[in-house]
Amino acid sequence: MTFHFESYAGKVAKLFTKYQTAYTLVYFKNTDRFNFHPITSEANKQALTGDLKTVEEAGYSGATEHFIKASTAIKEEDFKRAVAKSHSASEAIARDMTGKSTLGDSLKKLKSNPDIDSTLLSGMDKIISFSHASRHGNEPQPDKIPIGQDEAILMFSVNAAIAGYLAAKAGKEKEE
Repeated sequence: MTFHFESYAGKVAKLFTKYQTAYTLVYFKNTDRFNFHPITSEANKQALTGDLKTVEEAGYSGATEHFIKASTAIKEEDFKRAVAKSHSASEAIARDMTGKSTLGDSLKKLKSNPDIDSTLLSGMDKIISFSHASRHGNEPQPDKIPIGQDEAILMFSVNAAIAGYLAAKAGKEKEE
């Protein structure tokens, strides 16, 4: 009898849903890989998997690889690395869209794009400061609260949303 991992993964995912576990299986199609990933709700799962699918379908394999590494880092309880890797994923897409070398510079350039809301980009600037501080080994909060699982999961989700948004916008620009 042949073992079909995809079928098995589907059964595991259904059990997770049935028993309302705080985890889901995220399938990275381009690398044919599944990763367990913590979630906060069914809505969070749908948004997360939708954003990651948008990134993959847009062909951003480097960003996908960063998300795989971020998800693995969360599982390994290396939360600073998880934040840094999820930040690297959204940065890779923004840099590709603009040709700039950093996410901050890319977002500045994207603000002149009439198809991208500048208010959303301003919010992304705040996320960058948190991600950037953790990437360089600093604690971003003024009161030095360490980066834990909650922060790593939040930043993974936020960066997946940013990456999905940017990938969708980049895809629309390519179509035009």
